Parts: sequence; structure tokens; C-alpha cells
Amino acid sequence: MSVPAATGPLHGHLVLVIAKKDKPEPRMQMTENYESAQGFGVDVDGLAPGQPMVVDAATFGYPIRSLKDLQAGDYFVQAVFNVYEEFHLASGKTVWLPPDKGEGQKWNAKPGNLFNAPVTLHWDAKAPATVKLTLDKVIPPIEGLDQDPAVIAAKDPAAKWLKYMRFKSEKLSAFWGRDTYLGAWVLLPDGFDEHPDAKYPLVVYQDHFHARSGPSFFATKPDAAADGPRGAATGYQLFQDWTSGRLPRVMVQHSAARPRPKPCAPSGCRP
Repeated sequence: MSVPAATGPLHGHLVLVIAKKDKPEPRMQMTENYESAQGFGVDVDGLAPGQPMVVDAATFGYPIRSLKDLQAGDYFVQAVFNVYEEFHLASGKTVWLPPDKGEGQKWNAKPGNLFNAPVTLHWDAKAPATVKLTLDKVIPPIEGLDQDPAVIAAKDPAAKWLKYMRFKSEKLSAFWGRDTYLGAWVLLPDGFDEHPDAKYPLVVYQDHFHARSGPSFFATKPDAAADGPRGAATGYQLFQDWTSGRLPRVMVQHSAARPRPKPCAPSGCRP
């Protein structure tokens, strides 16, 4: 594997994916179970421009350990280079890490990562062949696209109540030695805009990253005959209860990180 546009030493991790299907792209077929497409990984630290990254029988793989154990057959092959960046920590240490670019630390979708269009390969460990891949494509930024949480929030039918916010964390920025941001979804009580001086109790809910996150809250009734979002039925019930006055008026913050909310005054919280 080679990166034609590299202008300096490469730091990161190469993932080579070998799949039996072409849809979705092989890089999207890696999963955490034994039905996963085959993957091989190579750490790269200061590789000079023009030098190849090599995957061979000694390269560690999953779910199959080695290329020599891969069953003979026809495959679709794609590689992704997860780019690491330099961090100068407050402790004085320097480390190379893959920063989140708004995609939730998904190496196969991270903006700025390099990859190639899938190619076909006939593999036979008894007659191995050399395949050269050129990583000449770059995953684009998500800002302004459909997977951008800010865009998702603006288009959501529940946008009046369900908001997305992104803010700079001074503590994390100091720790990592660069501007660091946190994102959170906030569910506002019904009537929030009509009562600008009101304050509400704050419920903080911690979870993993999802582009459309927050509580399961859907302002449109799900179609029983069609596949909808997971939890759509209960999410619609929550919407009905939330806007009818059947539930206490509170704010719910759903975060994929672990920000420490600013303590509330006894009278409650307001962003």
C-alpha cells in the first residue's frame, strides 16, 4: 500500500479489509463478531513518503490470524489509513493519536483518513500474489453533510425540543494541548421558549456516541408497516407524554463524552 500525496512522514494505523461482498464497501463490513469481513492491521510510525506499507503472512489479522490461513477464492479488497496527529500534552509528553473529527472515532468514516476504491482479488495461499493498492482518496469532513449532528438536529421533526450543542472544554483543551470540543444533545421541556426566565432541573444521561443521539424522542408517529428508527414507538410515546404535561418539566442532557456539568443553583438549571 502506498500514499501518493504524502508530504511528510506518515503516522497512524493501516487497516486492510478483505470481503466476500462488494456492498457496502469492504471498510464498512468490519464488525465485532466472527461474521466480520477479514481485516489486517499495520502500525505506521514515521514512514517516509513513497515507502510502501506491507501486509504479509506475518501481519496480525482478525477473525483469521494470518493471510496464509485465508480460504482461496475471489474477494473485494480495500485499505484505510487511520491518520494520527501529534499532541503536546500539558504533562510535557508528546503522543501520536487519531483525533475524533465529529464521526465518533470510526476509523472507516473519519474525515481526513486515506483509502482506496475497492479492487477485486483472487487469493490462493498456495500461489500468493503481490497486490499493490494506492490510497488516493480522502474521507471528506462531515460539517454540513447529512451525518453532521448539527444538520440532523436542524432537520429533525423534534427540533423544537431536541437540540444539539458543541462547546469548547477549557480543561480538556489544556490537557490535550489543543482546542478540544464536546458535543451533547439537550431535550428541552415543552414551553421552554415561552418562558425565558424559567429554570429547570437537569438530568444528565451518559451514553456512547450516536450521530442522532439524545433520548429516544420522536415527534412523528411511526408507521407500523415500515421499518423505522430503533425505539421509535417508545420515542413517540415519550413525545406525547413530554408535550402533554404528563411528565415533570426537566431538561435532559445526553452526552457521548464525560463533561462535568456546571453545578445548578437550588432553583434549577438553564443553558
